[in-house]
Formats: sequence, C-alpha cells, structure tokens
Amino acid sequence: MLKPEQIQMRKYMKRKMTFWIFALCFLLMLCPLTGAQKVWAGNSVITDFSRIFYIPAGAVLRGGSLEELKEEVYPLISGDYKIGESAKQVKEYFEKGTPFPMAEGVKIDIPDVSVYRLDADTCMYTFNVRRWYENMAYLYLQDTDIANSYEGYAIMESMKYVNVVDDTGVSTFKGLSESDVVHPLYQDTQMVGVEQALDIASKKLASFLKLEVQEVKIGYASYMTDTGQGFNEDMAVYYPFWKFSGVNTVKNQVLNVYVDMISGAVYYTFGNA
Repeated sequence: MLKPEQIQMRKYMKRKMTFWIFALCFLLMLCPLTGAQKVWAGNSVITDFSRIFYIPAGAVLRGGSLEELKEEVYPLISGDYKIGESAKQVKEYFEKGTPFPMAEGVKIDIPDVSVYRLDADTCMYTFNVRRWYENMAYLYLQDTDIANSYEGYAIMESMKYVNVVDDTGVSTFKGLSESDVVHPLYQDTQMVGVEQALDIASKKLASFLKLEVQEVKIGYASYMTDTGQGFNEDMAVYYPFWKFSGVNTVKNQVLNVYVDMISGAVYYTFGNA
C-alpha cells in the first residue's frame, strides 16, 4: 500500500485536467561523433570525443538534482564555474530557438546534472534536459532497457544530454529536439487516479510479476510496437502515464509499470538492477 509521502502528484487529482495523446514528428539532433570532427567550445577545440561521449564510470565525480547541486563549483576548461550558472546558459540556449525554434506548447527544464572528470585538472557538466507539453512533463530515463520482448512493444522515455566544458555554454548535445511538431490525436478531461491505477496494475500484471513500489511518477512517454524488424519511432504515439517503479519481488529484478491515465491500459518493462 502506498504511503502518502510516496505520492507527490495528488494535486493532479484535485482539479480537472486536459490530457493529450499525441504523435511527434521526430527530428533527432545528433552531434558529430567521429574523431575527425571538431567542435568549438568557446575558445576551446574538442577533438577527442571519447572524452565526452564515452566517459568511464570511475570518472563520475558527482551526480544528482540540479536544485541540490546548483551552487557547487568545478574546474572546466576555462576555469572554475558554478553548476547553476552553466545550467542557466543551457536552458537559455534552447529556449532562444537554437538551433531551431521550440514547437508550440513545448517548454523545458533541467532536473539533473552529472559532473565528470576529463583529466586531472578539468571537469565537464552533463545536464539532462526534460521536455514538457501543455504543463505536463515527459518521463525520462538514464538507461535504455525500455523494450518488452514478451509482449512485442516498447515504452520510450524522452532523453536529452547536454555537455558543457567551459563558461560559454553548450558544447555538445544529443537527444530529441524541442522543435518536434506535436500533433494532438485525442483529448479528455477525465483521468485514472493514482490509487485506481495501482489497483488496475496489480490485477493485470502477469503471475510472475509482483511489484514492490519504490517511486511514482506522472508524465508522457511514447508507445511503439515491434514491426518484426525492430521498433519504428516514426509510428510512436505519446500517452500520459502513471509510472510505478520498483522491484519485482518474484524474480528480484527492476520493474517499471506504466498505466495509461485515460484508458487504464497497463504496460511493463524491465530495467537495470
């Protein structure tokens, strides 16, 4: 049974909300990844992309919510720089429409940051940029275990990583663009409440799944079906979900359960332990 303090989203149940199911026209904004390419980061030239995109786990110095870490300072290529100031530059970079204007109804925030050590004297900030549509956030993951091979579908959560190596702002980034055009397919003012969603999930999960809930989230995520040749992102549809994350106590594995807030449909995926 969920404790009251586990659920911070009850405010969504106290007022009428309009939820959208929508499809996106994807435009993937990818940075050059080959060693022959160069990226200018202010007055610094980056040629060794392995230092940015393939950081060993041991190089992680710090990680957590931006709110908690925004006052901390680390040495970038240009010198010591505060995490909060760097995050502000990143947010403004995309809000100003760089490299393309943001789509109507879309906004962004930066919930998390990681600090990596590039060498003995230099660090890098990596920010997770989260999209919002019509005042509801997109769910986002830092891992990629999102496919359910048992049922032939995948739940894709939005991800965008932005790397900063000096005090001029964005150095490189990878992820879905805020300029992706949103095409609403359906709207409703009714919703499945969190307690009802948990009850539905408990009844519909397979016999080999028993979820011990550790976290509850609310937001948009895309649903894709397996075409037989993989998952086609061009056919993805975004739904508003309740997401219950925790442990499958039957097999001691990470389990994510998604309940569609409009239809009550239940989907589940396995994550990394």
